[in-house]
Amino acid sequence: MGETTEELQREVEDLRSENEYLKDEVEELRCEMLEMRDMFQEEEVYQLQELRLQLEQAKKTCRILQYRLRKAERRSIRVAQTGQVDGELVRSLEHDIKVWTLQESAKTSSV
Repeated sequence: MGETTEELQREVEDLRSENEYLKDEVEELRCEMLEMRDMFQEEEVYQLQELRLQLEQAKKTCRILQYRLRKAERRSIRVAQTGQVDGELVRSLEHDIKVWTLQESAKTSSV
């Protein structure tokens, strides 16, 4: 306990200096955490946008397929009533199969 006033003042200054250093470190870490959070949020926003685009595309495809299904059902009823298959129906079905095959091919190649 025989420390002099000068030694105590030096120790206080050292502690103040260390305290300032630690405050700077904490602030730097806080900034890094905020930056990481921002990057994470940006990635989430990007992923959400991608999912929304995929959902919109799926909705469009669903509407198209529903339309084609109703059309095919009407044709099926017409064929059942008349007992005849017309050339337009055959061409349309062939076209639908071709489009569907191309869509499936595009899906598998993009994955």
